[in-house]
Parts: sequence; C-alpha cells; structure tokens
Amino acid sequence: MGEFTVDDATKRIYEYLQADNVDIDKRIADLKAALALEGLKEAVFDPVKLVQGNREAESE
Repeated sequence: MGEFTVDDATKRIYEYLQADNVDIDKRIADLKAALALEGLKEAVFDPVKLVQGNREAESE
C-alpha cells in the first residue's frame, strides 16, 4: 500500500465513489492508514461531493 496524506486519500475516495465504488475498500484502507500516520481519528468529507444518485426520494 502506498502512503497517502488524509487529503489525498479523501480525494481518492471521492473519485472511486464516482466510479461506482470500484475498489472502494482499498481506498478506505488507504484512508485509515493515512489517518493513523497523521495521528487523526476521523476524516471530514464534503457532503456535496458524495454520490447519492441511488437513493429514492422520500414521499410524505
């Protein structure tokens, strides 16, 4: 596994979400490793960049 910064790993997750989650487990593992290297416990994601196309709209 290559070493990434948390920022790099987060960007890669956004990219793989756009690519139908191909190898997303690897990207999550990269993020966890980057968090550990940087001494962080969580990453912050921009909700606007998260894919939500498969969710159905709720009706009242």
